[in-house]
Amino acid sequence: SLTSATRVRAFIVDDSVLKRNRCKKAELLARVHDHTTGRFVRGYNMLTLGWSDGFSFAPIDFVMLSSAKLANRFCEMKERLSKRTQGYKRRMEAFSRKPDAVAALLDRALQLGFAADFVLMDSWFTQAPLLRSLMAKGLHVIGMIKDMKQRYQVGNKRMSLKELHAGL
Repeated sequence: SLTSATRVRAFIVDDSVLKRNRCKKAELLARVHDHTTGRFVRGYNMLTLGWSDGFSFAPIDFVMLSSAKLANRFCEMKERLSKRTQGYKRRMEAFSRKPDAVAALLDRALQLGFAADFVLMDSWFTQAPLLRSLMAKGLHVIGMIKDMKQRYQVGNKRMSLKELHAGL
Protein backbone atom coordinates (compact mmCIF):
# COMPACT_ATOMS: atom_id res chain seq x y z
CA SER A 1 0.00 0.00 0.00
CA LEU A 2 3.02 2.29 0.25
CA THR A 3 3.81 2.19 -3.46
CA SER A 4 1.91 3.12 -6.60
CA ALA A 5 0.19 0.35 -8.55
CA THR A 6 1.72 1.75 -11.75
CA ARG A 7 5.31 1.03 -10.66
CA VAL A 8 7.00 -2.10 -11.94
CA ARG A 9 7.84 -4.38 -9.01
CA ALA A 10 10.65 -6.92 -8.97
CA PHE A 11 12.03 -9.67 -6.83
CA ILE A 12 15.82 -9.49 -6.93
CA VAL A 13 17.95 -12.57 -6.25
CA ASP A 14 21.63 -12.17 -5.40
CA ASP A 15 24.31 -14.29 -3.81
CA SER A 16 27.36 -13.12 -1.90
CA VAL A 17 30.26 -15.07 -0.50
CA LEU A 18 30.91 -14.45 3.16
CA LYS A 19 34.58 -15.29 3.66
CA ARG A 20 35.63 -16.69 7.00
CA ASN A 21 39.22 -17.65 6.21
CA ARG A 22 40.40 -17.41 9.82
CA CYS A 23 37.56 -19.46 11.30
CA LYS A 24 38.18 -23.07 12.23
CA LYS A 25 35.14 -24.26 14.17
CA ALA A 26 32.20 -22.20 12.96
CA GLU A 27 29.13 -24.37 12.52
CA LEU A 28 28.63 -25.51 8.90
CA LEU A 29 31.76 -23.66 7.75
CA ALA A 30 32.51 -24.89 4.24
CA ARG A 31 34.74 -24.61 1.24
CA VAL A 32 32.60 -22.52 -1.14
CA HIS A 33 33.26 -21.24 -4.65
CA ASP A 34 33.57 -17.48 -5.09
CA HIS A 35 32.34 -16.74 -8.63
CA THR A 36 33.90 -13.27 -8.67
CA THR A 37 37.45 -14.56 -8.10
CA GLY A 38 37.03 -18.10 -9.43
CA ARG A 39 38.57 -19.52 -6.25
CA PHE A 40 37.37 -21.58 -3.33
CA VAL A 41 37.33 -19.94 0.10
CA ARG A 42 36.30 -20.84 3.64
CA GLY A 43 32.92 -19.38 4.40
CA TYR A 44 29.29 -19.38 3.35
CA ASN A 45 27.15 -18.30 0.43
CA MET A 46 24.46 -15.85 1.45
CA LEU A 47 21.54 -15.92 -0.92
CA THR A 48 19.31 -12.84 -0.58
CA LEU A 49 15.84 -12.17 -1.92
CA GLY A 50 14.90 -8.52 -2.19
CA TRP A 51 11.90 -6.59 -3.43
CA SER A 52 12.00 -3.32 -5.34
CA ASP A 53 9.58 -0.95 -7.04
CA GLY A 54 12.36 0.92 -8.85
CA PHE A 55 12.63 3.54 -6.11
CA SER A 56 12.83 1.47 -2.94
CA PHE A 57 14.64 -1.75 -2.12
CA ALA A 58 13.83 -4.05 0.80
CA PRO A 59 15.59 -7.33 1.59
CA ILE A 60 12.77 -9.73 2.47
CA ASP A 61 14.44 -13.12 3.03
CA PHE A 62 17.79 -14.85 2.92
CA VAL A 63 19.43 -18.23 3.32
CA MET A 64 22.97 -18.97 4.44
CA LEU A 65 24.27 -21.82 2.31
CA SER A 66 27.01 -24.18 3.38
CA SER A 67 28.00 -27.06 1.11
CA ALA A 68 25.87 -30.09 0.37
CA LYS A 69 29.07 -32.12 -0.03
CA LEU A 70 30.36 -33.51 3.25
CA ALA A 71 33.94 -33.36 1.95
CA ASN A 72 33.65 -29.56 1.55
CA ARG A 73 32.45 -28.91 5.10
CA PHE A 74 34.98 -28.15 7.82
CA CYS A 75 32.59 -28.29 10.73
CA GLU A 76 29.24 -30.05 11.10
CA MET A 77 26.14 -28.78 12.86
CA LYS A 78 25.51 -29.47 16.51
CA GLU A 79 24.26 -32.99 17.15
CA ARG A 80 21.92 -32.26 20.06
CA LEU A 81 19.49 -29.97 18.33
CA SER A 82 15.74 -30.32 18.42
CA LYS A 83 14.44 -31.06 14.94
CA ARG A 84 11.29 -29.05 15.67
CA THR A 85 13.08 -25.69 15.90
CA GLN A 86 13.47 -23.04 13.22
CA GLY A 87 17.22 -23.18 13.85
CA TYR A 88 17.30 -26.83 12.80
CA LYS A 89 15.20 -26.07 9.71
CA ARG A 90 17.56 -23.23 8.72
CA ARG A 91 20.57 -25.50 9.20
CA MET A 92 19.02 -28.16 6.96
CA GLU A 93 18.21 -25.44 4.41
CA ALA A 94 21.95 -24.61 4.37
CA PHE A 95 22.56 -27.85 2.45
CA SER A 96 20.25 -26.80 -0.42
CA ARG A 97 21.43 -26.23 -3.95
CA LYS A 98 21.21 -22.56 -4.99
CA PRO A 99 18.40 -23.04 -7.54
CA ASP A 100 16.31 -24.97 -4.98
CA ALA A 101 16.97 -22.27 -2.38
CA VAL A 102 15.86 -19.55 -4.83
CA ALA A 103 12.59 -21.41 -5.47
CA ALA A 104 12.03 -21.83 -1.70
CA LEU A 105 12.71 -18.12 -1.02
CA LEU A 106 10.23 -17.09 -3.70
CA ASP A 107 7.62 -19.57 -2.45
CA ARG A 108 7.86 -18.08 1.05
CA ALA A 109 7.63 -14.52 -0.29
CA LEU A 110 4.56 -15.33 -2.38
CA GLN A 111 2.89 -17.12 0.56
CA LEU A 112 3.44 -14.04 2.72
CA GLY A 113 1.67 -11.84 0.16
CA PHE A 114 4.61 -10.22 -1.63
CA ALA A 115 4.03 -9.67 -5.35
CA ALA A 116 6.25 -8.73 -8.25
CA ASP A 117 6.01 -8.38 -11.99
CA PHE A 118 9.27 -10.24 -12.59
CA VAL A 119 12.35 -11.78 -10.99
CA LEU A 120 15.73 -10.17 -11.67
CA MET A 121 18.83 -12.36 -11.37
CA ASP A 122 22.37 -12.67 -12.66
CA SER A 123 23.63 -15.20 -15.19
CA TRP A 124 24.55 -17.87 -12.66
CA PHE A 125 20.87 -18.42 -11.83
CA THR A 126 19.48 -18.21 -15.37
CA GLN A 127 19.32 -21.94 -15.99
CA ALA A 128 16.51 -23.80 -17.72
CA PRO A 129 15.26 -25.88 -14.72
CA LEU A 130 15.00 -22.83 -12.46
CA LEU A 131 13.42 -20.75 -15.21
CA ARG A 132 10.78 -23.47 -15.77
CA SER A 133 10.11 -23.62 -12.03
CA LEU A 134 9.64 -19.85 -11.77
CA MET A 135 7.48 -19.65 -14.88
CA ALA A 136 5.25 -22.40 -13.39
CA LYS A 137 4.72 -20.07 -10.41
CA GLY A 138 3.66 -17.29 -12.80
CA LEU A 139 6.90 -15.35 -12.36
CA HIS A 140 8.65 -13.87 -15.39
CA VAL A 141 12.45 -13.67 -15.30
CA ILE A 142 14.96 -11.07 -16.43
CA GLY A 143 18.53 -12.28 -16.38
CA MET A 144 21.70 -12.55 -18.39
CA ILE A 145 22.25 -15.74 -20.31
CA LYS A 146 25.57 -17.58 -20.36
CA ASP A 147 27.00 -18.45 -23.74
CA MET A 148 26.89 -22.23 -23.56
CA LYS A 149 26.04 -25.08 -25.93
CA GLN A 150 22.30 -24.70 -25.38
CA ARG A 151 19.95 -23.66 -28.14
CA TYR A 152 16.99 -21.27 -27.98
CA GLN A 153 13.72 -21.82 -29.76
CA VAL A 154 12.72 -18.77 -31.83
CA GLY A 155 9.61 -19.60 -33.85
CA ASN A 156 10.47 -22.90 -35.54
CA LYS A 157 14.23 -22.31 -35.52
CA ARG A 158 16.77 -23.42 -32.90
CA MET A 159 19.54 -20.86 -32.47
CA SER A 160 22.72 -20.48 -30.44
CA LEU A 161 23.13 -17.36 -28.30
CA LYS A 162 25.52 -15.86 -30.89
CA GLU A 163 23.05 -16.53 -33.71
CA LEU A 164 20.25 -15.05 -31.63
CA HIS A 165 22.31 -11.93 -30.86
CA ALA A 166 23.34 -11.50 -34.51
CA GLY A 167 19.69 -11.73 -35.57
CA LEU A 168 18.72 -8.78 -33.38
